[in-house]
Amino acid sequence: MKRVRNRPGFSLIELTVALALVAILLTLVVVRVGVFTPRQRLIHEARKLGQTIETYRELAATQEGLYVLVLDPQTGTFQVRKPVERNLELLERAPLIRAGRLEEVHVKTMRVKAQALTGPLTLTFDRNGIQPAWTMELAHASGVGLYLHVDPMVNEVRYDEK
Repeated sequence: MKRVRNRPGFSLIELTVALALVAILLTLVVVRVGVFTPRQRLIHEARKLGQTIETYRELAATQEGLYVLVLDPQTGTFQVRKPVERNLELLERAPLIRAGRLEEVHVKTMRVKAQALTGPLTLTFDRNGIQPAWTMELAHASGVGLYLHVDPMVNEVRYDEK
């Protein structure tokens, strides 16, 4: 007696082969997505700092409050504080709102109104915008570089690749 197969569907071998192909394709996609190039890492870190600046600029404008961002180029750390008054000598006592660090990226140069800055940079955000205007050059260990510009005249953060 001859068996005739009239049932619709896939055999176990066909399902196993299809599942193996899907697993191989997913492995390739996960490996590709998980790797950041130095340029992507640099852009990510610059945007992280730029978005922090934009966020607290907007909060200062809408809440009519005062926020201060302190960026230390030697350590690559930044802090956002909310002082009660404009007395920057009392800044360390002001509540810490946010702290962060630039990962795998170092600050090469910082300029405030065309003058090189060596110590920490202090930016103030109030209802009038950002003060002062400044430019920062960020670099990855691989040599890839990026400029981050903060312009109080148009109240924006801009990124330029080297």
